[in-house]
Amino acid sequence: MQPISIFSVDDALFAQRHLQAAWQFCLLVIMLGFVRLPVAQANINPKSILPAHQAYQTQVFATENGVSVQFDIAKGYYLYQQKIAVHSTGPHLKPPEFSPTTTKTDEFFGTQPVYYQVAQINIPFQDAYDVSQPYQLVVEYQGCADVGVCYPPSKAVFDINQVGVITPTSTDKTNVFTQSQPNFNFNTTNASNTHNERFQLNDNQLWQSLLTFFIAGIGLSLTACMYPLLPIVSSIVVGQKRSRRIAFGLSFLYVQGLAVTYALVGVITALTGALLMAWLQQAWVILSAALVLVVLALAMFDVIQIQLPSRLQSYFQQTSSRFSGGKIVSVFFMGMLSALIVGPCVAPPLAFALGYIAQSGNAFVGGAALYAMALGTGLPLILVATFGAHILPKAGTWMNGVKVIFGCLLLMAAVYLARPFLPFWLNVSLYGAILFGLGLYWVIQSHQVIPKWRYLPLILGASLIAISAYFTGETIRGKVTPIHQFLSLQAPNQAHFGKQFTDVSLLQDAVATALQQDPSKPVIVDFYADWCVTCIQMQMNTFNTDTVKHSIDEQRFFTIDVTANTPEHQALLKEYGLFGPPGIFKIHANGSKSEPVLGFVSADEFVKWAHAKP
Repeated sequence: MQPISIFSVDDALFAQRHLQAAWQFCLLVIMLGFVRLPVAQANINPKSILPAHQAYQTQVFATENGVSVQFDIAKGYYLYQQKIAVHSTGPHLKPPEFSPTTTKTDEFFGTQPVYYQVAQINIPFQDAYDVSQPYQLVVEYQGCADVGVCYPPSKAVFDINQVGVITPTSTDKTNVFTQSQPNFNFNTTNASNTHNERFQLNDNQLWQSLLTFFIAGIGLSLTACMYPLLPIVSSIVVGQKRSRRIAFGLSFLYVQGLAVTYALVGVITALTGALLMAWLQQAWVILSAALVLVVLALAMFDVIQIQLPSRLQSYFQQTSSRFSGGKIVSVFFMGMLSALIVGPCVAPPLAFALGYIAQSGNAFVGGAALYAMALGTGLPLILVATFGAHILPKAGTWMNGVKVIFGCLLLMAAVYLARPFLPFWLNVSLYGAILFGLGLYWVIQSHQVIPKWRYLPLILGASLIAISAYFTGETIRGKVTPIHQFLSLQAPNQAHFGKQFTDVSLLQDAVATALQQDPSKPVIVDFYADWCVTCIQMQMNTFNTDTVKHSIDEQRFFTIDVTANTPEHQALLKEYGLFGPPGIFKIHANGSKSEPVLGFVSADEFVKWAHAKP
């Protein structure tokens, strides 16, 4: 049979097969940011970070029967309910009555009740009290900014001698920037502070990401519901038989239409995702996203089928019929339309990719990544249109294996999302089971492969089973593997990197001694607190990696634990120009300090910053 005979299939068959999954595209638009992977956040202007007493403006309304405390919380900040405490020097207070909270989740502290915008606390008097007698009310609180900067515990003091609205007599202002302090650039994206350096720092990572998306696009085109249709799509795009040069040009235009649409979706996703970061941290959103990923994985396993409503089928089919193959403009718009008529094997992985892009907040990266994915998806089409369908390997069960791989990746993404709500052992068990199951699938499927290729699925399956056993075994032994770091799994009681201090004077002595011993090398001072999410993330995913341990001298790495927030801690934070942790500085023998790392950075970025010359 000649390859051209495949091209006689009616155009409607192609449209019908692809239209079945268009409503999955609507699902993935809803998911534009649900998948939380460790990615960079936006630059932070230091002048935009408010001191605690301005971020959380507090006032008290005193009555004859009790007091009410109200926090007016600035946009982009939140307050922990469990960190609010009220003390009185006069009347005895009953337990406080809190206004409803919002649930916030992070991978280290789990689910926390927090307040955005406004918090109200009513505290009745336990006994009758003569309100004409003056007394003091001390309100303690703690919160963070959405960008990752956390404040130490703060307090506001109210002198109450009358009924009515009372403003604070004093507030903690120990961490407020002054004009004389250095104008540090708060950057939670990387270890550099200039715009150009930032892009130079991420150059290699950008190309690696684009290559990854390109390869993923090729993988999507090899799934069972896309691969057999490549000759049909080629026939529709090119039209009647033409020269290879014209066929290449038309198929390339078709792919460009697809890629441009994908790029626009990537840009919108990146910009929208950055605005939704705080909302997407809510527990019900994260768990819903994990559930959707499980459903999409089941669709990849053919356990369930998701059908497009008939009205949308008719609409897209009528739209596609307006364009004919073989014409430049028509072919380009057919490519754009095909971005909406994605196959059921493409929509779930594409949803995962969009979720990753959503959190980058970088429109350029978002557009470039999906553009690269579309080029990868369209590459086999260009080859078929140019050289004919005979250059492709025969369709077979190996394509179902590609679908299973994508399905398992979606399951792993679902576990990754739900990990803050799961105990450590269960996270490890689920990851291990997915890897083991995928390996077992390939081993079982190897008998369906022709003998000369049978060793490939056997090797793949055995390798995955071995990785699962290694991952689970090392976890039981209490070891941290690169797999743990990649999956952001923190073992209980994981050791801190470097030397730990809580006493400021001891820290200063240790720094001075290290600089005297070797004045040619700087020392690194890291500000840490148990209530700082980013600090824990840095300890787990950056400092406790082989990259850092092999490149940074632990004897010259000092961590000051400011969890207790003593006056000495507050003075040290002020000296370094910090509101609170995180903050990492290089200290030189002449007493000068480097520009700090503020916020999460990867191990490679941190090592590059640590070894950069002043």
